[in-house]
Formats: sequence, C-alpha cells, structure tokens
Amino acid sequence: MSRAQEQEGAPELPQSGGVEDPITVSDGSGGDRPPMDVCTAGEEVEAPPVMEQTPWPIGLHFVEERRKKEEEERERGSHQQLQEVLQQLQQGESLEDELEQCRQQELLELQRQQQQRSQQLEEQLELPPHGPP
Repeated sequence: MSRAQEQEGAPELPQSGGVEDPITVSDGSGGDRPPMDVCTAGEEVEAPPVMEQTPWPIGLHFVEERRKKEEEERERGSHQQLQEVLQQLQQGESLEDELEQCRQQELLELQRQQQQRSQQLEEQLELPPHGPP
C-alpha cells in the first residue's frame, strides 16, 4: 500500500519542487479571493521605495521656517535698536559730563576775569598820593 493511500483525505503535496513552480502567499483571509501576490521562486521582488515622512506637510513646514526667520530678524533688529539706544544714552551721559566740565571751566574763567576787573577798579580808585603839605 502506498503512502497516499494510507492518508486518505490528506491533500497531496506537489512532487516536483522545481524552480519555476509558483509560490502562493496567503493574505490570511482564507476567502475565495485570488491570492494577493504570486511570484515564482528565484524572481526578485522590488519593495516600494520608502518615503521619508516629515512631521509637517511641506507647505506648512515652509511657512513655519519663514515665520522663524522673520522672528529671528525682528529679534536681531530690536537687539540692534537697543544697542543703539544704549550707545546714545552713554553718549548723552558723556556729553552731559563734557558740558558740565565746560560750565565749570567757564565759571572759573569768569571768576578770574571778575577778580582782575575788581583789582583794576581798586587800583583806579586809590587816591594818588598828594604832594607834601
């Protein structure tokens, strides 16, 4: 008795096992649908290219990048304005200091001139010495 006769009702396995025999890949549904992919042994199967997914759609990514650049430019501009204001304040303080020094020098000069005039007036008001009586 042959093995096939001993296992009545068992499905028969293919005997050939050749290179060109089709290989069926089941999709697991078990339905009457035709198999999803059928390829022969030795045939190269190309996988679909893997697309790199970005967290943002391209349009939104572009808008976000532009917004960041504009914000950085605004920050740089306001930082530059702040530096300019600080320089002006420092220049203003130094100008005030210079102005105060000029005032002090001018005041000293005026006091010196006033002393000289007073001295001249005193000299002029002195009575000339009279001759012997």
